Amino acid sequence: MSNIKDESKSDNTASEDDLEEEEVRSFKLPEYFPITRKTKSKLRSLTAWKTGNRREKMRHKCMDCVKKATEGYISIVLEKNAERLANKDMTKSEFDEARRKLYKQDLEINRLRTIMKNIKDTDVKDVNFIYAFGSMKADIMERDEPALTISNMPLYQRVSSGAQDQVYDHLKSKLRSGMVSENADTQAVKDYRDFEHQLFVTINPTEPVPFLHDVSEGDNDIEVEGGKVSLLCPISHDLIEDPVINPKCGHTYDKTSVANYLRNSNQCPVCPTELRRQDLIEDKLMKQRLVCYARDVKIFKERNIKMDEAEDKL
Repeated sequence: MSNIKDESKSDNTASEDDLEEEEVRSFKLPEYFPITRKTKSKLRSLTAWKTGNRREKMRHKCMDCVKKATEGYISIVLEKNAERLANKDMTKSEFDEARRKLYKQDLEINRLRTIMKNIKDTDVKDVNFIYAFGSMKADIMERDEPALTISNMPLYQRVSSGAQDQVYDHLKSKLRSGMVSENADTQAVKDYRDFEHQLFVTINPTEPVPFLHDVSEGDNDIEVEGGKVSLLCPISHDLIEDPVINPKCGHTYDKTSVANYLRNSNQCPVCPTELRRQDLIEDKLMKQRLVCYARDVKIFKERNIKMDEAEDKL
């Protein structure tokens, strides 16, 4: 009888051991874990770009190289055409037409423009990533999940096996949504717009830019409506040397002339707008016009070509 009891007890012990063994074998850690305070602390200090300033410097360096290449190429083309004009291989109207076509129809200019567009588009994508990363980070930081313990482990074991991919899916979703559009006024978009303005006046120093705000307006063949941009200071009536602009009205003056003028007046000499020294900023576009106008004068003078419209252009 005693042997039977011992065998029964032994069988029960074996069954319990088997159950424990089965539980150990079937035990599985959850695939999803809550974010700990320590992880949140690290995430809080994490930024999308650790080298933002370096990236910005690299972008400006690339843009400056393209600008210099563009200006150099335009000068070479104009000199070549001026030579043909001087040798009577080209008429003045053909020279002007060739200049007009430079902006949109020249293959080399369009290649350089494509590089600038790629720089702009890459920056827009970078900005989109930064916004998406920030949004994703904020969502994660707002999670309120209990710390993982033995007692609540089943709660996390029931979480879908694909939960760990949700963070990346969330990021990709935000990137696809395009939080920053290609036409948003990011710094790169503004720089590209400035490039198009500078490109236009480099080719046409005295022509008004026909697409001041929307660069896409220049996608078709440029049709200048007429009129010339004066390169003379409205105060001294001499050629501007150091251009400054009043942002309130858009009028440009020579820096020295306007400084003297402000001693006796605080009103724009062209319109009734208030004029204050602290509001004046460098007019980079006018500066480019003056440089390129001087280039044209030099090109024509070296080849003994009369600039019949020189006075009109001023």
